[in-house]
Amino acid sequence: MALQRFIGRRVLPDTIYTDNATTFHAANREFISLWNSLASTKVQQFYAINGIKWKFIVPLAAWWGGWWERLIGLTKQCLRKSLGRALLDKEGLQTALIGIEAALNSRPLVYEQENDSDEILTSAHFLTGKKLTLVPSDREQKITNLSRNYRIQQDLLDTFWRKWSRQYLLQLITFHQVHNCGNSSHVREGDVVLSHENVTPRHMWKRARVDKLIKCRDGKVRSCVLRLGGKELTRPIQLVIPLEVDQGGEDVRFEDNN
Repeated sequence: MALQRFIGRRVLPDTIYTDNATTFHAANREFISLWNSLASTKVQQFYAINGIKWKFIVPLAAWWGGWWERLIGLTKQCLRKSLGRALLDKEGLQTALIGIEAALNSRPLVYEQENDSDEILTSAHFLTGKKLTLVPSDREQKITNLSRNYRIQQDLLDTFWRKWSRQYLLQLITFHQVHNCGNSSHVREGDVVLSHENVTPRHMWKRARVDKLIKCRDGKVRSCVLRLGGKELTRPIQLVIPLEVDQGGEDVRFEDNN
């Protein structure tokens, strides 16, 4: 049923990557059986061209799915902390989960344009063709039962965003530091990066371009000059985070080789 809901909202996917859970194998067999049971030649031809390719990672190699497992784990952790002891009805929980889905799909993936005013490519661009737009809320409105419930939802989503965006950036920092252990810096001049500073509004990421890397006397890079909103700022290299997809063309996979 979860897959049916996904296809109903996101259309038929070309490829699905999963681990080796028995439920995923069962779903794959059900889909194959469904398409084979349809006698229409046109349907069979459609499936041959558009059928879902279900790719399973190697058994007992959970780290192969690290790039999605870590996002799932981080989301669950932040959701538990955000909910606390709050009890939500079905509609409230659905609203919260869809808001969390929007937060994940707003994360920047790659930037390859020369003009800093251009948008960073996000997951939402693949799903909707454009970035997500957050509906603003009026915190000064008169409190009613309806607005009180709405405010609870907004506070929950704001709490999740603060926790999740902070942990996501820390995760990106850790990955790039480990992945580039042989280099003095995990960023390059000209890269578009994320600046790890104060918490930003939901779905908003502080984007900057690296103008200059500053080397210390030992030759190592410990700070850099960023161009952010028309201003030049000097920041420690630890607070400068490359995007998920490296601008040199390498995809960040969040894999754990241990």
